[in-house]
Amino acid sequence: MKKNFFLSILFSFTAGCIMYSCSEVTKIEAEQPEPPTINDFTPKSGKARTEIKIWGENLSNVNKVTIGDIESGIKYRLTNDTIIVYPLPTSKTGKIKLINAYGETESDEIFTMEYPVPTLSNVPANGKVGDEILIEGENLNSITGVKFGNSAATITYQSDKEIIIVIPSDVPDNGTKISFSYFNGENTTSIESETIFSPTKPDPVFDVEKPSEGSEGTAIVFTGQNLHVIDKVIMNNDTELTIAKSETSISVTLPQVDRDTQVTLQAIYYGNKTMEIVSGFTIKDTKYYAHKNILLGARESGLQSFFNAITGEAFTACDIAGMGSLAENDKFHLYIDYSSSTLIFGNPNNGANKFKNFKCDGTALETTGAKNIVKYYPVEDTNYKEQIINANENDLITIFSMNPKDIVDTLKGENSSTPNFKYPEWNTTDKNVILFVLYDSEEQPEKIGFIHALKTSELEAKDMSKTSSVTFNCYFQK
Repeated sequence: MKKNFFLSILFSFTAGCIMYSCSEVTKIEAEQPEPPTINDFTPKSGKARTEIKIWGENLSNVNKVTIGDIESGIKYRLTNDTIIVYPLPTSKTGKIKLINAYGETESDEIFTMEYPVPTLSNVPANGKVGDEILIEGENLNSITGVKFGNSAATITYQSDKEIIIVIPSDVPDNGTKISFSYFNGENTTSIESETIFSPTKPDPVFDVEKPSEGSEGTAIVFTGQNLHVIDKVIMNNDTELTIAKSETSISVTLPQVDRDTQVTLQAIYYGNKTMEIVSGFTIKDTKYYAHKNILLGARESGLQSFFNAITGEAFTACDIAGMGSLAENDKFHLYIDYSSSTLIFGNPNNGANKFKNFKCDGTALETTGAKNIVKYYPVEDTNYKEQIINANENDLITIFSMNPKDIVDTLKGENSSTPNFKYPEWNTTDKNVILFVLYDSEEQPEKIGFIHALKTSELEAKDMSKTSSVTFNCYFQK
């Protein structure tokens, strides 16, 4: 009998390892809700980025380390009882402190910081701005910053004997020495290259073929050579635009406009040089906001459930709880929930009895409606439905250029509005486009939008649950 009992236990453990994997069992055991402890560490002294091996307990979930009360780095969490950390150039002599979500611990002994002076053996004397250069020497891990005169450079790689930096675009034309700052244990000081660094500064060159128009909020790409030297792009001499650049291309994000607008775009490079990129460029007013492949889930899905049709932002219950009074909240236009055995798109203003089902850290949202008043209609007009599904820009501009009341009168047909649009009504090929209407305080249509439902997490209405979700495209009138 005892033998059978032992075999039963062995079988259960083996089956558990098969089902969850033994590594998962070890991981579960390793991540106990306990503060870390330190038994010992080695070495007891060293310079910046020296690997310090620490032995103790509950080390696998350590999320912060300080040395001498200065935050330092974590390199490896080897096991639950072994971790590798390292001091930074600004770390100070002192005890090592490890911190996790359950508490903290401090070493009995101190780690003694060493501050060797970096030395330079090979510093290039010239290079093209925007390019990387390699500098060789000793104790280069101690370096905290690099400057070409007054121009800060970006460090892309650093080791004890090598450091790679990007030559900044505003290096003085007549050249300058390169300075390397480091911490000596008391303050920051620096060493300097012996020779003058002379920069090569090629002008940006744009390809002859350029885009002549683009829709607001989109990124337009211009191509050419040496475009990485561009510091900024200015519209009409006063508005700086968001850019992303490489040596052969620069992407410019177009701002919002109230109507189709012609503008001039200029490149600013090497601090104060300017070059016209394009004039007479048309930024098109698209008349609507477009958000694709939005995933929202019901109250227990673990997904975001609340959606802003203007910005495309999605929010969790905790996000909503952090926005103040729910009655004054106008930051979302619709939400997803499970109600009366169906998944619904809900009206914020009518959500008092629904919001109490959403919880943040166990606390329910207020039992009150939010500010925005939204109602829904199925789109049954085949022509309009196809235009929404195909999302042709010209078709959508035509629709959204109409007065909101006229759109509602055109599309609602014989349908009455509903504050909660239920899953079975839009889970068919002819019901997967929804017109949603944002009303003002006088119950007049203020803005309209469309939801094109793409898929749900379940296939049948009877399978819907509090964990269900829906993926959709959303278009909303500006």
